[in-house]
Amino acid sequence: QVSENEPYLMEPLSLDRRTDEESPSSDNTLTIDTYLTHIGFGRFQYKLALFCGIIWCTEAMEIMLLSLLLPVLKKEWHLESYLEASIASATFLGILIGAFISGYISDSYGRKKATLVGITLTAVFGLLSALSPSFIWLLLSRWAVGLGIGSGHVPYSLFAEYLPPHKRGTPLIYFNLFFTVGAVIEAGFAWFFLANDGEFGGWRALLIATAVPLFGLFFLYPLTPESARFLLVKGRMKEAKEVLDGLAIQNGKAPLEGELQASNHFDEVEGLDLTRIRKLFVPQLRRTSMIIPILWSAMNIIYYGLVILTPKYFEAIESENVYLNVLITNSAEVPGLFITAFLVDKGRIKVGTIEMIICGVCIIGLIVPSSFTNGIYHLGVSIVARAMSIGTFAIIWLYTPEVYPTVVRSTAMGICQVFAKVAAMFTPFISLVFVDFDPKIPIAIFSITSFIAAFGMYCLPVETAGKDLAETIDEVELVEFKSSPESVERDSTKVFRVKSEE
Repeated sequence: QVSENEPYLMEPLSLDRRTDEESPSSDNTLTIDTYLTHIGFGRFQYKLALFCGIIWCTEAMEIMLLSLLLPVLKKEWHLESYLEASIASATFLGILIGAFISGYISDSYGRKKATLVGITLTAVFGLLSALSPSFIWLLLSRWAVGLGIGSGHVPYSLFAEYLPPHKRGTPLIYFNLFFTVGAVIEAGFAWFFLANDGEFGGWRALLIATAVPLFGLFFLYPLTPESARFLLVKGRMKEAKEVLDGLAIQNGKAPLEGELQASNHFDEVEGLDLTRIRKLFVPQLRRTSMIIPILWSAMNIIYYGLVILTPKYFEAIESENVYLNVLITNSAEVPGLFITAFLVDKGRIKVGTIEMIICGVCIIGLIVPSSFTNGIYHLGVSIVARAMSIGTFAIIWLYTPEVYPTVVRSTAMGICQVFAKVAAMFTPFISLVFVDFDPKIPIAIFSITSFIAAFGMYCLPVETAGKDLAETIDEVELVEFKSSPESVERDSTKVFRVKSEE
């Protein structure tokens, strides 16, 4: 009988196949991090990054089109500002619900199945949005699209779980480039389809062009592996070993002899949702779990607030080409991610704190009236704010799956998405409704939120750079209340070990 994981190998195996590197393990027992360190970063991770990255790219396109689509619909359908904002809020409501559901599916049935559900919902209802004959149809379609987008944390976790423990930071930061590429592509699509009063197809063509790339993912899905970590904690040791053996061969390494070390807590991934949520607040994780949701909420307010506000802001200061300025500010995320990738292994917490402070200062700079400056100034501070916000957002995406063990990782990501999207639901009203009263109101809210996020980053108890991922809660050591990145000991046998400071 053929194993369901056999297609993941992507190429036939041969008993006579040899590599120049002999198996380094003489022990009969293997840990998954030992195996991933042996496999290294290579051909397989590039393939997995492509699949997971395309998902992120297309989801970014679906989110970014809101800021460009809504002003057009407001004029064409004569919508009030609160109705305009409600379309974006419905999408984020869908993302909220989808994040919770996908977290449950991911931890119970696997990362692969949760990803497939998300792709299907986003693709199908993305196309149906283009057929909208009315406001209600569009509102419900975008809500359903949000359900699919809500699973976006799952492919991220899947990619993270196949990275060698000491080579996680930079690849995961660069992974966020897929989201930025999607944002830039969508701005280009909007410039083409919406400029000159929709001469080249208008908003319906924009929605179709945004949804079509998702259907290509169905062809890549069968070639994608289930998470070996998920298989491990589910007790499916043989399948996990088969997957890792195949990945080793793809990366030009000899499969390791021996058996994967089994967790004694397979049942930790089973049970009711409330049970899993409680496990996020055990003593080892309590302080982290109190801070992380706040950071996710703050980052969603800041990032999506700037995304939605940007077109209106440039229109308010009478910019010559709104779509061009949006394209430029979206592109600014690229250098922001490169800067973050270069610095992140020096300390997730330190870099994130500094970037949020810079972001808050730049957002305050938007208050300066256009009569005292030229267009370059406002474009410049917008670029820096976006670059720093995406950099910190990437760090939060990196830090969260690192700090939680496998048995609750996807649930933790799902819960964080819930908190994040609750905040994001209200963000369109800040950017689209409050701005009608006074443009300084959203700017003040976003800048204050940036400084709150900076303080929250600084208060995180554990620096995760260079640490192994935990499989079970028992592998996470109790963290003392006061700690700093400098107090972290490197210990390959533990995930986090933090010295208490008197």
